[in-house]
Amino acid sequence: MKKLVYLILLSAIVLVSCEKDENKTNNDSILTIANINGHVSLYNQFGGITSSERMFVKAEGNGQYYIGETQKDGSFLIPNVPYFHNYTISYEKENFGSYHVYNFEHKYTGAAGEIEDTPRLSEKSSAYCTALFTNVVEEEVEFQLAVAGGSDNGKRVFRLLFHTIPLISNETFSHNSSKYTLTASSQSIVLPKEVLEDIGLESGVSYYVQAYGDSFYSNAYFDDYAQRKVLPNLGFLEGQTVPTANFTMP
Repeated sequence: MKKLVYLILLSAIVLVSCEKDENKTNNDSILTIANINGHVSLYNQFGGITSSERMFVKAEGNGQYYIGETQKDGSFLIPNVPYFHNYTISYEKENFGSYHVYNFEHKYTGAAGEIEDTPRLSEKSSAYCTALFTNVVEEEVEFQLAVAGGSDNGKRVFRLLFHTIPLISNETFSHNSSKYTLTASSQSIVLPKEVLEDIGLESGVSYYVQAYGDSFYSNAYFDDYAQRKVLPNLGFLEGQTVPTANFTMP
């Protein structure tokens, strides 16, 4: 009799255990993916609102990538993305500088994942520098620019890039200035020593400098992998050398 009761209890335990395992397996197989939703706002290089459709948004991580496309209102959906704690979200569209967001955590919430921030992204600048000279006067550095290309009623936005090596470029620079609005095709930007020090330049050090057009929104971000700042919207003429000047920091 005791043996029969024992077998009945054992059978019940095994049956309950199997049911739990079966439920767990079913839940796990269902709750492994979900969509990722978000929004983006797009502008032309001068800050005017433009169509926010046809921008590709990619979630990349764990050796895979998944792509969605924005609608007219800037909304997008990246479908069926597996849960993962470290996605890189990339925003790309023709004539727009790319923009990246790192370490997006796509975790199970019972609903679609949401990218909370709405990036404001501009087209690449079509303004460019045709000549650049420098002149150090006491505690100031004058940067003399000749510029051309796209303008907003004669106004163009430029920024300066600096490096201690001559192989400076829009991708290879150590420091960058703020953006400055130029109202003529030939104009100077005069920066006091204190402003250059705030940028990070050091007294007595020789620097190379280049000037680039930039957009209303620069699409700037810090590349976690390359460990450098990226300015995707800088304007220059493809196939032509960007003018380079040099000076010694006062």
